[in-house]
Amino acid sequence: MIAMNEAVQIVMDDTSQLDTTTVSLLESLGHTLAKDVVSDINMPPFEKATMDGYALVANDVTSASRFNPVTLDLVEEIQAGMVPSKTVSAGQASRIMTGAPVPSGADAVIMVEDTAFENGVLQVFEPIEPGRNRVPLGEDVRKGQTVLTAPRRIRSTRTNGVPTTNCGCCCDRG
Repeated sequence: MIAMNEAVQIVMDDTSQLDTTTVSLLESLGHTLAKDVVSDINMPPFEKATMDGYALVANDVTSASRFNPVTLDLVEEIQAGMVPSKTVSAGQASRIMTGAPVPSGADAVIMVEDTAFENGVLQVFEPIEPGRNRVPLGEDVRKGQTVLTAPRRIRSTRTNGVPTTNCGCCCDRG
């Protein structure tokens, strides 16, 4: 009788490696990965708002309350699918929709329910902590992160996260 690792080595020495090919994600189902799939992008590729509201500098509204609202200047409105064109500075805010990119300079998104906008003036009634109500860049997948490890047979349940990367799958033929 021989040891298990010796038996495995004998099999590996007598087994030829399959050729590989690069295929699209849709064509990869049923194939086995020949190498790891590594993301070449961050996903999401920008910081985004998790709700409708106003992107602002949290430090500007630390003293805000219903009895002592903080007034901010509105610099733009950012809808989902748009790219912010202005930087938010101290004393400013941008109206932002769920899923829209958070503009430079803003470090929080305050819910629309904690504000009032009348006659071109934004009033904020609640303080907010930096980082609130936004998804950071790359929260789901980071550039350089291994999304799938080889060797692995590709099934639809194993491809989560792959469609968001810009990479094909290098698979064993057969």
